Amino acid sequence: MRTPESVAAFLAEDELKLYRLIWMRFIASQMTPALFDQTTIEVDTKGKDGAAYLFRATGSVLKFEGFLKVYEESKDQTDEDDEELKSKLPVVTQGEVLKFKAILPEQHFTEPPPRFNEATLVKELEADGVGRPSTYASILSTIQEREYVRKEGGKFFPTELGS
Repeated sequence: MRTPESVAAFLAEDELKLYRLIWMRFIASQMTPALFDQTTIEVDTKGKDGAAYLFRATGSVLKFEGFLKVYEESKDQTDEDDEELKSKLPVVTQGEVLKFKAILPEQHFTEPPPRFNEATLVKELEADGVGRPSTYASILSTIQEREYVRKEGGKFFPTELGS
């Protein structure tokens, strides 16, 4: 019931900042989640040479602000490096005439999942219901002794036998 503004007169500047952070986080935790629509925008256009081109942008459009209206998690990254901001798209309607601003060609490659290390392998064994905590150490040593995997830089790599 005590908003940061109502207690501001009684708190030092740092205390008020902390109180405001806690208060906003609490209020946000009681609110409905934000809703985003996954959207693909396709733009048909003709070049100066008369050839037809299709440009596609995929991202998310904010449908309902929810808790974001009160509280948004701060980020350590700059806005230029923020992948979430890059994937946000403006609200557009079908048939809307768009003004050309710029085309930034980007190509994304899928990457394989990271290699297992001892901790992630034990976590996966637990998730799959394999073994018990008392057997995890022996499982890890057995797969290395039988040369199913080799350990390089703390990560497991399959051997020819383990493939």
